[in-house]
Amino acid sequence: MSQTQLSACVFGASPGTGNQGVNALCFSTLEAMAQRGCNDLHVFDYGQATRPARFGELQYTLHGISVGKRLWRSNHLGTARLAAMAGFHAHSVVRTVANADLVLDVSGGDSFTDLYGGARFRNIVAPKQIALRVGKPLVLLPQTFGPFTSDANRRIAGDLIAGASLAYARDPDSYARLQDLLGDRFDPSVHRQGVDLAFGLRARKCAHLEPNVMEALTAKGKRPIIGLNISGLVANQPRAAATRFGLTCDYPALIRQLMMRLLDETDAQLIIVPHVHAPTGHYESDLAASRALVQSLTGRHAAAAKDRITIVNQELDACELKWLIAKCDWFCGTRMHATIAALSSGVPTVALAYSLKTRGVFDTCAMASSSIDMRSEVNASALDQVMSLWQQREYCAATLNQRLENVRTRGSLQMDEIAGCNIQGQHVGRMLEC
Repeated sequence: MSQTQLSACVFGASPGTGNQGVNALCFSTLEAMAQRGCNDLHVFDYGQATRPARFGELQYTLHGISVGKRLWRSNHLGTARLAAMAGFHAHSVVRTVANADLVLDVSGGDSFTDLYGGARFRNIVAPKQIALRVGKPLVLLPQTFGPFTSDANRRIAGDLIAGASLAYARDPDSYARLQDLLGDRFDPSVHRQGVDLAFGLRARKCAHLEPNVMEALTAKGKRPIIGLNISGLVANQPRAAATRFGLTCDYPALIRQLMMRLLDETDAQLIIVPHVHAPTGHYESDLAASRALVQSLTGRHAAAAKDRITIVNQELDACELKWLIAKCDWFCGTRMHATIAALSSGVPTVALAYSLKTRGVFDTCAMASSSIDMRSEVNASALDQVMSLWQQREYCAATLNQRLENVRTRGSLQMDEIAGCNIQGQHVGRMLEC
């Protein structure tokens, strides 16, 4: 483990978006690096200034970057990339990167792809290009790579990964794509299969929890507590989501049917846990989706919901959410990092997945069969699988906990490697071979 005093820049994990999955990536990275002697941490977000920030007792610096058409802004990411290419280090973004020992980039966990359009792809690759251009060790933190629809973008991605000092895929499926991207440039000492950073996130007890949630938690030990996470991204605009992700399930109907069966077939207390906080009316709001779907229950299910379904209305942060999710006896979620909070706490967990990434991460814990792909299942089969996994929860918990210690150890070792990556500007994998 390196104890060298380090300065590190972190890209692709802005803590101010309301997405607690991205926040989990940010905070787990900061804490792990600080534990390994990195006392000068710089995180890039979409604010407009450089300002001090704090995560618990950990102090770090936030640097605002801008994107889009306003190229004249002094912190514009596109002009920073051009400045770096020209060797002009006076640009504020380039200067901060050039002064760091190490550049860490997580691409939001799943955004190193061109599926979201050309502008988004350019914004994702720009920090990586800047780091390599100014000669700083670049570490691609555990993330999903691809897919890429354009051959040109695929080549750009391959070149950036090949130039990184370390590159981690966060699951077996993505690791296979990483190898395919690199071809004969693949080097197993540098290109690794890692563990999602959120497995290492520290849970923190909520200082003030709303009374109805506290009351729901008193069911612990008397009857099961089931945690549910409903994705606003999929529920609030279901037709658009079905088209975008290729879903064969009717997601709002599936969630409604699941709540009804859980109310009918169990005596459990249900706690619905939003994991992406968004303004009222925003299509990503998990809270809005949760409220709407609970309110859509009728008859005896609506009556039962008043006593047995509790929605978390507070905007808890990633660490507090992990603490709360760990109180559940079983968890079913759609936001991947909500399910990681459960998995990493040893809670038997089911994912209602809308992309391949979820199954790969579950496979890290030997739980791939607990990821139900809504792109290939219809409601009836998906619902039957969920309820079957509820019945198998004790077996799933035992399987998970047998695997979890190894996953945590791998996560700790990968952070040791990352913190040591700047030593003499060498690849960590090559150093370990010496």
